[in-house]
Amino acid sequence: MHLVDGHGAGAALVFRIHHALADGIALTRVLLGLTEDADGTPGDLVGPPATTDLATMPLGEPSSTGPVASGLRLARATTRSAWDRLRSKGARAAVTDAAGLTLRTGQVVSDLLLTTNPSSAVGGVPGRRKRVVWTQPLPLPGLKQVGRLVGATLNDVLLSAVAGALHAYQDEHGRDPVDLVTMVPVNVRPLDEPLPRELGNRFALVFLRFPSRDATPLGRLALSKARMDWLKASPEAALTFALISVIGRFPAALERRVVDFFADKAIGVTTNVAGPREVRLLAGVPVTGVLGWVPGSGRHTLGFCIVTYDDAVRVGIMADESVVPDPESLLVALEDEVALLVRIGAAGPTTPRRRRRRT
Repeated sequence: MHLVDGHGAGAALVFRIHHALADGIALTRVLLGLTEDADGTPGDLVGPPATTDLATMPLGEPSSTGPVASGLRLARATTRSAWDRLRSKGARAAVTDAAGLTLRTGQVVSDLLLTTNPSSAVGGVPGRRKRVVWTQPLPLPGLKQVGRLVGATLNDVLLSAVAGALHAYQDEHGRDPVDLVTMVPVNVRPLDEPLPRELGNRFALVFLRFPSRDATPLGRLALSKARMDWLKASPEAALTFALISVIGRFPAALERRVVDFFADKAIGVTTNVAGPREVRLLAGVPVTGVLGWVPGSGRHTLGFCIVTYDDAVRVGIMADESVVPDPESLLVALEDEVALLVRIGAAGPTTPRRRRRRT
């Protein structure tokens, strides 16, 4: 922990904690537990922190008896829950949904094995030095408004904004914009239960292809929504959670090869954490903002951490210095994209004028 005095009109607390100790959700809950509101109520997360709606999936606990037992236990829990949901819909709907789930499972397995990250301005061999930049507080109401125009969630809007920044960055660096793949963590830890003493990691991963090839803001937003909706309806989180549970029991050398195989399919990690909606106090002092940065593995070069706090959102960008030496230009592109989306939302839906009938 580092105290940076003289940051703006106050100070900043910088925490560096190894991911092996806990996942981002657990760490956020621990850190917010140090704070309180104006009435002295201890802090904690107030909303679903995952970037998808898969946090309620019954993925089960990893077994301590080995990878095979862990995988079987997970499969049984997931299958039983899926069957219960299908049965409650009636025979015809159950058959239709079961067929759809089977097709999606096959597609997910194919995607997990065959997905590749295309050559781009943000791809390459990472070095040891990383750089971090972050946005100013971005207005939540304006971003929510543009989401309402197309029935998109706030998370869909934020992901489309990142896609827009990646589109602009590729174009500015003389490359034809392409869709880039990122890894999105999905929380599987119940938020209404106390954290265990050992904290640990309880998350799955899904691959999201940023629509960074599309040249229009609303086009990127529509694609972001469609792709996130597909992930929410797919079993990808359950499959990757099982995979993570099994990989953790491999010999170290094999574990590293498997981790790199999957990590190399993405430019990095994009995560979204929902913090308190109102200002918290730390030792009686107001916390004016919360930021985060994600770690990387394999050939990851670029990561995004989206944090909402006190009716605003901030995005922290982690960039590999040797591959993305100018993250400031990416930051400017992101803030410009957000401003454009807010203007689109403020303008509201456009409706064609009715033509007057001739009499």
